[in-house]
Amino acid sequence: MGTTPVCTQSVVKLYFTCETQLAPDEDPRVSHGVVLSECASEVHVATRSACGFCSESDYGILRTPCVDGKRNISFIKANSDCLGDLVKNSTLQSCSVDDDDNYHVPLVVFLVILAAVLILLILNIIFWWRNRQLKNEYYKLTSNAEKNEDLLNR
Repeated sequence: MGTTPVCTQSVVKLYFTCETQLAPDEDPRVSHGVVLSECASEVHVATRSACGFCSESDYGILRTPCVDGKRNISFIKANSDCLGDLVKNSTLQSCSVDDDDNYHVPLVVFLVILAAVLILLILNIIFWWRNRQLKNEYYKLTSNAEKNEDLLNR
């Protein structure tokens, strides 16, 4: 008797994953392979060709401080999982020291300071009002004491 073939059809699935650390001229490499059964296996290949190209949202803006009326504005790649230049569209722009927007007070800090000032103002008004009431009560007590003293001395 003859041997019967175990598989009538073999299946190999290839998976390509993005690997930006490979040099552009470097060959793809097999990261790992898995034999699922006698007739099926998977092979994972790491290559730069599987990476997408960078879009505008993959870049962040870097503004240098204003020096001598000029500043450099560059778009720096913020996402490492895409193909594109590290620095894109670097331009020189005129500026003044007044429009240098490198420092902003966050809104939360401003609101906390404003709340603290309002609380101190309210406390100051409360203490002033209470002090005025105590002062009036003290004057009433001293005037009553003087009247009582006058009555006793008679």
